[in-house]
Amino acid sequence: MRRLGLGSLALCVTLGTGCQLILDTSPGEEPNNGIAFSYAGDALFDCLFGCDLSTPVAVGATSTVLIEDDQPEASFSVRVPASVHADYTETFSCERSLPDGSVESRDVGAEEPCQRGEDRTSFREVALMPSKEGLFTLEVLDDSGEVLDSIDIEARLPTSAAVQSQDGTILDAVLLHRGATLSVSTELFDDGGTMLYLDGLDTFGWSSGDESVLTADEVFFNLGPSTSADLTAQGAGTTTLTFNALGVSTQIPVTVQ
Repeated sequence: MRRLGLGSLALCVTLGTGCQLILDTSPGEEPNNGIAFSYAGDALFDCLFGCDLSTPVAVGATSTVLIEDDQPEASFSVRVPASVHADYTETFSCERSLPDGSVESRDVGAEEPCQRGEDRTSFREVALMPSKEGLFTLEVLDDSGEVLDSIDIEARLPTSAAVQSQDGTILDAVLLHRGATLSVSTELFDDGGTMLYLDGLDTFGWSSGDESVLTADEVFFNLGPSTSADLTAQGAGTTTLTFNALGVSTQIPVTVQ
C-alpha cells in the first residue's frame, strides 16, 4: 500500500464522498460520454493542471495523452492509424481517506472490487509516436470494441530548435564563471514557428565543442531521458553548445570566465 499526501488532493473538488481533479482538458467528439483528454506534461510544458491538446505534437517524438473519465470500473482500449505507434496503459486503485487527511491507495485488477469505505479510481494514458505529418484520430473503445469517444491530434515535422533556461528564457548565448552550472532544455518548432509538444525522444544529443571549457550532461528522469542537460563550466575560454534531434540542430556560443 502507499499513502498519498495532502498535495495529491490539492486540485480536487468534492463530489459526494470523493473528489475529482480539475484539469485543463480537451473534450472529445462525444462530450456527453464523460471522457476528456490532456497532455501529461514535461519539462517544457507545465501541466500541473493538465494541458489541453491544442498544441501540435512532434513527428518522431513520444507524446503522452491522459484519458480522463468517470467510469473507473470500466476497461478501455485505444485505436490509432497505422502511421502512429501507441502504447496504452490503464491501472485501477482503491482509495481510503485516513484520519490524518492523507489517502491510502492500493492497486487492484480491472475486475477486482473495492472494499467497503474505499473509492475506486482509474488512471489511463497512451504514449503516441506519429511517423508522418497531418491530423490523426485517437479513439477510445470499450471492452466490446465500440467507440466511446475520439479526438483529432495534429502532428507536425520539427524544423528548428531553441535552447532555454529553466525559467523559460530563450538563450542566444551563455556566459558562465568557472565552476558554475546551468540547467537548460530545448524547444522544437515547426516551419511556421509553432512550438511542438513532446514528452521524449528516442535519439538526441547534447555536445560541447571543447569539454575543457564546458561539459554538457544529459538529464534523466524516472521514466527515461529528457531533452534537458546540465552544463558545467570547466575552464576559461569559448566553445559551442550543440543540440541534435530528429534531424534538427541548434548551436549557441558559450563563454567561460
